Parts: sequence; C-alpha cells; structure tokens
Amino acid sequence: MPLLEGLVKLVGWVIPLVVLAIIILPQAIRILREYERGVIFRLGKLLGAKGPGLIFLIPIVDRMVRMDLRVVTICEASSARRRSMTCFRSARAST
Repeated sequence: MPLLEGLVKLVGWVIPLVVLAIIILPQAIRILREYERGVIFRLGKLLGAKGPGLIFLIPIVDRMVRMDLRVVTICEASSARRRSMTCFRSARAST
C-alpha cells in the first residue's frame, strides 16, 4: 500500500508540471531563419539582437520583434521618358 500511495502523490505532481510545460514551452522558444534577426526587449528595455537559430525567451517578461533582412527592389518606368526608371529599395520588417 505505501508504494501505491507514493505513486498517487507522484502522479499528482507530474500531471500539473507536464501541463504547465506544454503551455509555457511554445511561448518560450522562437526559431529565426537565416535572413531574419530578432531584437529582444526585456520589460521594454533593449536586451540585444539575436541571430538566426533557436532563441529562448522568458514568457511574459521578454518580447521579440522579428526583422527581415531581405531587400526588396521596385522599379517603375517613368511616363515622361521610357529610358528612365526609378528604383526604390526597402527592407521589410515584420512583427
């Protein structure tokens, strides 16, 4: 009987811990692609920039803003002269 009671107490602790881990882990782990950087803020203060890969955050305390480093070039033909083209380059940022 003592073994059974010990098992019941163990299960009583393990189940809430597993449920808590299932809720918190997806909020704490971020994956950045090769062309992305993450700017980390802790309670609103800049903590630093992180490169591509696996990033661990503290839920509720840390916030990450993704910065896309790909450059987009848009060329438009001018209506006055066909030979002149105006090109704009911009980097996209996604949140």
